Amino acid sequence: MANSDFNLKRNEILAQAYKRVGVLRPGTRILSAAQLQDGVQVLNLILREIDAKGTKNSKHLWALAERHIFLKAEGIVYAEADGLASNILDLQSIFYNDGNGAETSIELVTANGFESISDKTDTGTPTKAYLKYDKDLNCQLLYLWPHLTSVTTPSEVTGTDGLNYKCVSSHTSSTETRPISGQSYRIYWEPVGTAGSTWVTDTDYTGGECARYMFKRPLYDFDNASDNPDFPAQWTRYLWLRLAYDLSGHYHITEDERRAIKGDYLEAEMDIFPGTQPAETSHHYKALYF
Repeated sequence: MANSDFNLKRNEILAQAYKRVGVLRPGTRILSAAQLQDGVQVLNLILREIDAKGTKNSKHLWALAERHIFLKAEGIVYAEADGLASNILDLQSIFYNDGNGAETSIELVTANGFESISDKTDTGTPTKAYLKYDKDLNCQLLYLWPHLTSVTTPSEVTGTDGLNYKCVSSHTSSTETRPISGQSYRIYWEPVGTAGSTWVTDTDYTGGECARYMFKRPLYDFDNASDNPDFPAQWTRYLWLRLAYDLSGHYHITEDERRAIKGDYLEAEMDIFPGTQPAETSHHYKALYF
């Protein structure tokens, strides 16, 4: 039997929530303009709270993204203008790529860890990285230590989607590596650049030194009625129950019923995030939360 890819779209989640508070009758999906506006606002506020809560065992692994940033000769600090992603909430891991596909891990350090480096102008293969976080995600800075004194200019081609791609790993091209129709193109190309040439098969393309990094990005808002949640289907029940609880305060819902709805969404949350459940110590039996 095939795995299910069932998922509710935005307006279907809203309808389920309004049914739970008794505003909509079963089988009804039509929302008033006011209900739609209120529901969308509260739903997106919940998403932003979920983003802020995504720590430790509750990290939103499905909202991870991966990018390459090409290194510069004598480059120590990298900003959005240098190719750094503009939506990094939390840097998860980073690796140095020598341009030929060989990668070595770069240690993520804190501000204090980076400040403890006595000579920040040392040269060599990067082994440490520090991301200077900022409230404005497009103003963040990535520091690498030590730094390269020279770099290789990567090949740049135009993908089948009309966008430009730079080579991150030297290779002889084949249909498997062609951006973006090739199944393995992501291993060899990064979508960046302004002067791509026509891609040609059986051609030697040159990779440039770069850093491959994974990061937690913001969950996407529900902008359109047809938008699916930006996470697996397992989350959907929690989301519409949580939305129902938040909306219930605007309607004539008894406190007992509101507590019942809250209990339902907390139960759903514990089912998908077992790390949020309390654990007891063997001695004092105090609740410990992860």
